[in-house]
Amino acid sequence: MEFLQAPSPECADSMINSISVCSDRLEILFHGRGEPVSFSWFWLRDHCRDEVCTHPHTGQRQLDTAAIPPDIQPKSARIDEDGNSVEVDWGDHRSRYTATFLASLAYPADTKPVPVLWDARQWEKTRPAVPFAGLTEGDIGELRRLLEMVAEYGVCFVTGTPPDLPAARRVAETIGYVRTTLFGDMWTFQADMAHADTAYTNLEIKPHTDGTYMHDAPGLICLHCTQFKGSGGISILVDGRRVSEELRQTDPKAHAVLTRVQVPGQYIEKDVHLIARRPVLRIDEFGALGQISYNNHDRAPFHLPEPEMTEFYRALSIFERLIRDPQLQFRFQLTPGNLVLFDNWRLLHGREAYQGTRKMLGCYLNHEDFESRFRTVVSRP
Repeated sequence: MEFLQAPSPECADSMINSISVCSDRLEILFHGRGEPVSFSWFWLRDHCRDEVCTHPHTGQRQLDTAAIPPDIQPKSARIDEDGNSVEVDWGDHRSRYTATFLASLAYPADTKPVPVLWDARQWEKTRPAVPFAGLTEGDIGELRRLLEMVAEYGVCFVTGTPPDLPAARRVAETIGYVRTTLFGDMWTFQADMAHADTAYTNLEIKPHTDGTYMHDAPGLICLHCTQFKGSGGISILVDGRRVSEELRQTDPKAHAVLTRVQVPGQYIEKDVHLIARRPVLRIDEFGALGQISYNNHDRAPFHLPEPEMTEFYRALSIFERLIRDPQLQFRFQLTPGNLVLFDNWRLLHGREAYQGTRKMLGCYLNHEDFESRFRTVVSRP
C-alpha cells in the first residue's frame, strides 16, 4: 500500500548549496547531499508555482504544458542569498522555486505505512480496536488510531457500536462517503436470497475479496452484525500480504503466475451481468502487492492455452491451501456491538456455515478516500 502525498511544507536538508546551469537542465546540490539533482528546463517551466501558472485557490496548473517549447532555455538562473530558493528568468516570465519544494520532489519522504504481516498467532497479540463513542464524537486520536490500524494490519474493530444502520454509517463516514453499488449504499443481508450471492444464504463462504467483477473493486468493507441467534457463522480474516509473501518465498513461479494471469470475475442476476478481469495478485509500480483480487465463487469461466492453464491451476491450488491454513487465519464471532472495518484490497474474508438467524449490515468505501483521510489526519496532523 503506497500513500503518495503532495510535497511537504517542510523537508530536511532542503537548503541549496550551489547550482550548475547546463544547456538542457539545472543541477542543484542540496545541503547534506553528496550528489546534485538534475531538473530539466522543460520540467522547471512546467512546474512554475506562481499565481499565473498555478491557480492560487485550487492549486491546479493553469499553464498550458503543450505550449512550452520543447527546447526551452532560460536567460538566467540564480540562488537567493540564503539558499532558500532559485529564480529562473525565462525572458517573458520569471519563476521562483523554493528549495523545500524542489527537495521534496528530489527526495520524497516515505509516507507509506509499514504493513504488519500477521498470522493467527501474531494476531492474538494485537486485536486492533477503537471505541465507537470516541470515534464518532470527534476524538481525532481515535480516528488516527483507526486509520493507522487499517493501514498497518488491514483491519480495525469498532467496539460498542449500536446494532443499527445509522451507527454503522457514522463509523463509515468518519473516513469518507459511502459507496453505492448494485446492492445500494448501506445494505442489510441475511439468508433470504435477496440477491444472487452466497452472502444471502447460510452456507459456508470461503476466504475471498469482494467485487472481483467490478473494474474498481471496493476499497474497504464495513460489516456489522445486528442480530445473531443460532450457532456457527464464525468469521474469518486472512492477511493477503502475508499469504503473498509466503507464496513468493516458497514458490516464486506460482507467485509469478498469479501476478500475470488476468482472472475474470462475474456477477449475474436479473438484468445484471458484471465482468471484470484482474490478476489474483496485482503488483503496484513500486514492486509491492497493490491488491488481492480473489473470489472462487465469482470466478467466471475462462481458458488459457496449455501449459499456461495447468500452471495457473497449480498456482491457484497452492494459494488456496495457504488462505485455508488455520495458522494464517484469524477466526472470531462477529456479535452485535462489534463492527469490523477492513481493507478489501489486502484481506480476504469468509465465514463458516451457520444455523439460526443472522442479520448483518454494511457498506463499501473507496480506497482513494481512505488514503486521502490517512494523508490529512495521519501524514499531516
